Amino acid sequence: ANAEWYPPANFDITKWHHYAGVFDPSQQVDTLYVDGSPVVSVTATAIFPVTGQVYIGKDDYTLDNYRNFIGSMDDVRIYNYVVSASEIQTLASSTNKNPMLHLALDDGAGSTNAWDSTGLGGNGALVNINTASAWTNGILNGALSFDGVADRVVTPAIATPSAFTVSCWAKSATSTWNASGCLVCERPA
Repeated sequence: ANAEWYPPANFDITKWHHYAGVFDPSQQVDTLYVDGSPVVSVTATAIFPVTGQVYIGKDDYTLDNYRNFIGSMDDVRIYNYVVSASEIQTLASSTNKNPMLHLALDDGAGSTNAWDSTGLGGNGALVNINTASAWTNGILNGALSFDGVADRVVTPAIATPSAFTVSCWAKSATSTWNASGCLVCERPA
C-alpha cells in the first residue's frame, strides 16, 4: 500500500518520534501511526506475504540515493499480527511483547551486528556503516545513526504473514525528510 503523510508545520522531525505501520487484512486497511495516534489510512485489499530480507535505513530497491534515511533509529520491531491501537500507544510510550524481530540497536561502538533479542535468528548485519561512530544515544538506551548515503542494516530472510506490524523510533538529522527516506522495508528473497 502507498500512503503519504506530511507532518504539520509545528512537527519537529529532528526530535524522537515513534512510527508504526499496521496492515489489517480483515479490514483491508493499512494505517500509519505517529507517536501512538493514527495519521493516515489507505484501503489495501492485500499486502502479499513474503519471505525476504529486512532493510533498515536504506531500501535495497535501488542502488542510488533515492530511498535512504538520514538520522537515527532505535528499537525496530516487526510483529506477525495486527497490533491494536491501544498496543501502538503502549509501544509509543514504552515497550511491548512478542515481536518476531526485535533489533533494540543498543549494541554500541565497534559492533558490526544489530542483535535480534527474540532468539529467532534475525540478527542484522551493518552494511557501509562506520561502527566506531554510528552508534549513538537513543530514546531507549542506544541507537544507530544513518548517513543517508549507503548505510543500512540487513537481516536474514524472514517470513511476514498477511497481517503484520512494523514499528520503530526515529529522528531525522535534517529539518526536512530526505527524498522518500526509508525507515524499514522488506524485499522478497
